[in-house]
Amino acid sequence: MISSKVLNLRWFYLISRVLTPILMFSIGGILYGQGASEEIKLKKTSSGLDVYYGQKVIAEFSHTQTPQGRPFLCNIHTLDGIKVTRNYPITDKDQDDHPHHQGLFHTFSQLNGIDFWHMKGVAKHRLFTAPPKDGNPATFSAESIYLDRDGNTPLLKETMKYAFHVTDQGLLISVNAIIEAEAEKVTIGSKEEGGLAVRVASDLRVQKGGKMIDNQGREGGKAIWGKAARWVDNSGNKEGRWVGVTLLASHSDLGAFHWHARDYGLITANPFGPLNKAPDKILKKGEKLSFVYGLMVHSHQKASEYSPTSAEGIHLKKLQSLTTNLQSLPKLEGDAFFEVWDEEVLTGQVVVAMDGSVLVLKNISSKTDDMRYISVKRSVDGGKTWAEEKKVGDMVKVDGDMSDDGRYPNNNWAGLGNVMVDEMTGDIMVFLTTLKTAQKLYRSKDHGKTWKIEDTTIRPGKDGWMPATNGACDPGVTIKYGSKKGRLLMPARVFPEYLNKGKGRKRYNDLYAMALYSDDRGKTWNSSAPFPIAGTGESGLVELKGGRIYHNSRTHMRPGNRRIAFSDDAGETWYGEHEDDELFDGPPDVYGCKAGLLRLPYEDKDILLFSSPGNRETRTDINVWVSFDGGLTWPVNKLIKTGPGNYTWMAAGRKGTPSEGMIYLLAGKDWMARFNLAWLLEKA
Repeated sequence: MISSKVLNLRWFYLISRVLTPILMFSIGGILYGQGASEEIKLKKTSSGLDVYYGQKVIAEFSHTQTPQGRPFLCNIHTLDGIKVTRNYPITDKDQDDHPHHQGLFHTFSQLNGIDFWHMKGVAKHRLFTAPPKDGNPATFSAESIYLDRDGNTPLLKETMKYAFHVTDQGLLISVNAIIEAEAEKVTIGSKEEGGLAVRVASDLRVQKGGKMIDNQGREGGKAIWGKAARWVDNSGNKEGRWVGVTLLASHSDLGAFHWHARDYGLITANPFGPLNKAPDKILKKGEKLSFVYGLMVHSHQKASEYSPTSAEGIHLKKLQSLTTNLQSLPKLEGDAFFEVWDEEVLTGQVVVAMDGSVLVLKNISSKTDDMRYISVKRSVDGGKTWAEEKKVGDMVKVDGDMSDDGRYPNNNWAGLGNVMVDEMTGDIMVFLTTLKTAQKLYRSKDHGKTWKIEDTTIRPGKDGWMPATNGACDPGVTIKYGSKKGRLLMPARVFPEYLNKGKGRKRYNDLYAMALYSDDRGKTWNSSAPFPIAGTGESGLVELKGGRIYHNSRTHMRPGNRRIAFSDDAGETWYGEHEDDELFDGPPDVYGCKAGLLRLPYEDKDILLFSSPGNRETRTDINVWVSFDGGLTWPVNKLIKTGPGNYTWMAAGRKGTPSEGMIYLLAGKDWMARFNLAWLLEKA
């Protein structure tokens, strides 16, 4: 249903002009989903699909409206019925420039030299690859083909996956655009006009008093244009409400999004930047790129009631509705393999050196001060045989009373903390820590054979508290992408006031996860911003392809699942914090449990593993969950071992070594296992 006329005098607003604000608020709540069904329905039409919320069409998907055939969403409304995109077709009430800005559309201005943005090339709908499905979310997928100048030869296939969610912030439209070269060579330029764009309603544009702002606080098209950002919001007053759209750019296989923004009402998230400067992106036949976006369509009584940052968190949490995980399984070679054995350990770490040597590190201590040291056990054949356990070095004492009425005894001794394998130099660093770092580490330059103690400088964060390079955090990573390539980054945590004895754990719930990063090969370390919520710690982090950091944390003072946040600046700041829908944090429920996080070494796939007790009542029955989409969903899980398990750590083998293809799991209840992905996916 494509209509150029919209009924502007809805009954809600007729009532609101004559009734009290309290009654108006009550009716608004019913319209916004408190009294209406939250299900969204999709109905096919001769030109595409109509999107219904209740009895009203709130958006239209069209793929037959132009001679060129480019599909788009148009006439998008808030859940309470206010249109936020420019009318399509354009009416005499609209600013009538740029007729190719139909609503919400994804395209390119330079594709093998053809300008599809200005519709000078043909891009046609092929088919619905996933049929329309009603619900919350409502979903469908559509495939289009970009054609060469002859109008017949395929250049590029584009699959657009849409999910429509009713949320407490408004209507969220999640979009995953997957492009695949069908020609032998496809060249995509960096010109400003490209990516996912939205043209807002004429009365919301900045030129008419609307407000445009990005996540960095820059305001207006001129300030935002060409800059890298995660989201841009364009809102204004319309029909007595503060309404608008937040365009969210959450993932690109190419890295950061740069923005093409204009005060006449256009915002565009372009993955091919920096705009007009970046080199052309060349795809060979069969090569793919994936981009993930969101559009939060919001309506509130006043601007202060809406938070784009909260909208971003909701969007990141809802992305699982777009994934088709099991279709992207890697090709597995070799037979399934699994082995488990006894390995006495309470707290430890497992890492794989650059030469493929597998290292198991442990804290060794007695109740007296006579025996306190760190040991290492090493295998050079992928874990088939192990050398005799050897001493890395002694624990060291640190100043200050860091106990808290017996909860953390003997905390003046700094023992096994986090571990870092520098993938640039091959050095292995073992940090010494208690509730704060000892500012010392053991370094090995020969893949774990010998060790020397050295000083390191770890700087506190802005709050002044010294981090703990905690052994219950997962090992660090070496950054592979972006301007900070080569940076060392590891998860850590902060205990404010170090839980000093006699203070009754008053600040216990203020502890928080964070990260430490080094740009000088581990000589000095800077503190990241805190994880977005307190009460977190014992976390793991991995770098996804393209450079985004995925941070997964335990929480010590709230029920529910693991907490997730992201970084796009190589671990300096965090955003998008939310509770994972699937990964339980515990047991116990409120206190949580340390888990293991690992990214497998596939260059083109973000396959993550997560290890944790599978029993929700006791810390037993260790399971491993598998994600094929960088932690958005976890469709596979498998029991590793029944019985006691508690804390777990994981590591992956190195390519070209005896450890290649192997996954190592160390459990804090005296056992260890090694297995491969083929076994993990077998009958999982």
